[in-house]
Amino acid sequence: MNHRQGLLDDDLNLEVIHNLPWIHVNHMLVLSNSPLQELLITRLLQVKMESKSLSVCLLIVALLGSCHGSSSQISEIVKEHFVAFQQRAAGENPLNYLPKDLEEFLPYAKTLNRVRPLVLDKRQQGLVCIACESFVDSVIDNLNSGTPIEDIITDISDYCIALDIVSAIECRGIVEIYAPELQYIVQNSQTNGAQFCALLLGSGCEASESVNAWTVPVPDGKPPVETPTEPEAGSPTTRVLQLSDFHLDLTYTVGNAASECGQILCCTDAVGEPTLSENAAGYWGGYACDTPIWMFQDMLEQIASTHQDIDYIMITGDYPAHDLWAQSRERNLESAKSITDLVKQVFPDTPIFPSLGNHESFPCNSFPPSTLNNTEFNPSWLYNALKDLYSDWLPQEALDTFVKDGYYTTEIMPGLRAIAVNSMTCYNLNFWLNYNWADANGQLAWLVEELTKAEMNGERVHILSHIPPGKDDCLGSWGREFENTITAQFYGHTHNDEYTVFYDVETNSRATSIGFIAPSVTPWHDLNPLTGSTLWMRVLESETYMYDMIEANLQGSTVRPKYFKLYDAKTDLG
Repeated sequence: MNHRQGLLDDDLNLEVIHNLPWIHVNHMLVLSNSPLQELLITRLLQVKMESKSLSVCLLIVALLGSCHGSSSQISEIVKEHFVAFQQRAAGENPLNYLPKDLEEFLPYAKTLNRVRPLVLDKRQQGLVCIACESFVDSVIDNLNSGTPIEDIITDISDYCIALDIVSAIECRGIVEIYAPELQYIVQNSQTNGAQFCALLLGSGCEASESVNAWTVPVPDGKPPVETPTEPEAGSPTTRVLQLSDFHLDLTYTVGNAASECGQILCCTDAVGEPTLSENAAGYWGGYACDTPIWMFQDMLEQIASTHQDIDYIMITGDYPAHDLWAQSRERNLESAKSITDLVKQVFPDTPIFPSLGNHESFPCNSFPPSTLNNTEFNPSWLYNALKDLYSDWLPQEALDTFVKDGYYTTEIMPGLRAIAVNSMTCYNLNFWLNYNWADANGQLAWLVEELTKAEMNGERVHILSHIPPGKDDCLGSWGREFENTITAQFYGHTHNDEYTVFYDVETNSRATSIGFIAPSVTPWHDLNPLTGSTLWMRVLESETYMYDMIEANLQGSTVRPKYFKLYDAKTDLG
């Protein structure tokens, strides 16, 4: 069969299958429930791997999906093809290894750098899972057999470049910055392809149930459920500002390419000027760009002047830009300091409660357990630096907890407590979960303890975190057992203005809590900058504000953007 030929059909007769010199591994997906399955596997195992058909690009297209099922036999075949790929002739085009049917994944692969990649159907998801498990096992075998990490980096980078998923500098840069920690994890844990992909891709992968088969004890005696009621007219209210996903680009360059720049992130000092003048970066931002610092400062100043009744501010993470390949510890901390300094400057007397985003660390998403006895990877550099930045905002007791593992609790006001959860311990792209995934850093046990204390003391709790729970990228829900105590939850990460409703476990029909997911400050990708405000221990209203970036850029740098209320949830949504 030609390497570029399509998948087999279910009605292919047995004689044809017996005579096939080579059958691509992804045929197994099409025939997974057919009577040809056993024969096909047998035939596959008999075939000598004389042709080189399955590409390592399967990792590139597999890293962000969901999956259904796997096969250890197919995995062995993929491993042999990975070896064949590594032995390819010098200069040979990696695209020659891409079966024709995998071309359908290229549009998907090109969206992996966005918060919401394209959605795959069940068959495609199955292939993604098989590809991921097989490839990871292949890489682990190579590392354990002594293959230099530099050679593996080159192979993966070459495919990424050949498929034009991102630019060459991004491909090589991203692969290189993650290679050291992945090598350490493989060599110092019992991880394998099944576990790695179950953590990475979520529900449906073969080992997804086993990696989630751990529990945290919760005290018995849940109090009767309280039914929320409208407060009496004239009851005191509190006005809160939530800011999230700043993604500050300290290299934003007016006039550089704002679209079609050839990189994930445009408008930076690295992309140069555009071919067409209409693609030049405006002063107030671009839809394929992150936040210029002057735009963020203007946003804060306009908020302060038009909303002088803000009682406190919640920050739900993500300070650095999206140029992952160009980052460093120092650069990411510079973004964090620039943002916190501006917030302190504009709101010097307002209480502020921050939480961690997945972009704060370097590499992005990399949050090893704090108990890791390795100075190269231990996250104390980040927690200590942020502790200093937050010292004007949080009391010493909260700072002492935060510096250990990136979470804390503190009183907002009498009767209301903030608990900041480090959602990186549940984030699927935090590869360190492969080192220790069962309640890493003991955070959930600590959370149960703090919620129990709050319940006994009659306090209400607001949870603030970055990644909303309940999906494959962060499994779980904090609020069901303590639904009377947790009166609101605040998240970011998606860059969209959203609400998540949590339901009771018993009937899955009674709402127990609501998660308010704030829109992003950054316009990346294809968004207008927004900000939100909310009210009281139980949220009574929420408002979202924005400005029209196209109009603002047409007005130029001397005219401030005009923010307007996009909607009021209580009035406009009912």
